[in-house]
Amino acid sequence: MGRDKATLELAGTTMQDRSVAVLRQCFAQVIVIAHDVVPGLGPLGGLLTALRQVETPAVFLVACDMPFLEAELIRQMAGELPGYDAVAYPDEPLHAAYATCILPVVEQQIAAQDYAMHRLLAKLRVKFITTQRPPALTNVNTPHEWELVKRTLTH
Repeated sequence: MGRDKATLELAGTTMQDRSVAVLRQCFAQVIVIAHDVVPGLGPLGGLLTALRQVETPAVFLVACDMPFLEAELIRQMAGELPGYDAVAYPDEPLHAAYATCILPVVEQQIAAQDYAMHRLLAKLRVKFITTQRPPALTNVNTPHEWELVKRTLTH
């Protein structure tokens, strides 16, 4: 993208603020991870940081580049977590609920220098949601995708 996606503005609000507003509709506590406790690990580092910072039984992880987050979908996914280590769509581990008890598994994977989220999910008891991928999982990775999102929201 060439710049921090969290600071991209859409209808006068940054992507980060849009995400926080949706998450506040779902949870009493919302934490923004701006700096990972172990830098350079990608999304797994963000999950590690979140798991180490909370005292709740679970976290809901979202990427900062998802402009169409839906509170109802997030609540539904979080509600399905009891009995599982994670609830996720098979191709989107960055819009998922994770039980905090997985912290040792995350730490072991990092110690093995394996930073792939899909390999983490393979080690967990995951409820995969197999319904059609909703627009809420759309993320923005390129300037072209960003222009399409802006066009979608202004029409």
